Amino acid sequence: MENKTKNKKIFEGLKIAEFAWIVVGPSTSRYFAEHGATVVKIESHKRLDTNRVNSPFVNNVPNPDNSMFYGRHNPNKFSVSIDMKSLGGLELAWKLIEWADIVTESFSPGTMEKWGLGYEDVRKRRPDIIYFSSSMQGRGGPHSSYAGYGQNAVNFLAPQHLQHFCHIVTRARTEKFHSLRIKQANIIFMIEPLNQRFCRQQQ
Repeated sequence: MENKTKNKKIFEGLKIAEFAWIVVGPSTSRYFAEHGATVVKIESHKRLDTNRVNSPFVNNVPNPDNSMFYGRHNPNKFSVSIDMKSLGGLELAWKLIEWADIVTESFSPGTMEKWGLGYEDVRKRRPDIIYFSSSMQGRGGPHSSYAGYGQNAVNFLAPQHLQHFCHIVTRARTEKFHSLRIKQANIIFMIEPLNQRFCRQQQ
């Protein structure tokens, strides 16, 4: 007889509503999806995830559904397109939030709040929600409103001419290291409240 417990993945049964886009946010939830979590990625046809238009493409045919770069960061996920500016779209977004154990987002600070989906809004309906936000320079402070990608954040680590002083440490490798460390930290930040919730349930 097959041992179902033995074959069960560690995050099976966990539900994630992902409002994150580009690389760091989606790559973080990717690890949960690969280990059994159900991840629903919320997107928009009006403003595509930038990675959907990045090469390489399947059969060299540019298409939002053909980007292998996008696929690399979003395997094993479901996806839904929602118009967040419509009443029906917001209602659907709320249904996904109320369904989820975790909400992730990686927009510039203030975007989710503009839609009425910020942490303070969500926890009024879901006091037990785990709400994960990832933006280039945090949620507060004098530079929090600066939008950008990983390569922009890397420039704050050291001037580019110092990063290129040795050819062995190229910008691409520096970015890869920087992004990897961020994703590892993000996973820890999401697992810890899950562990606390599990411990409370066992008491």
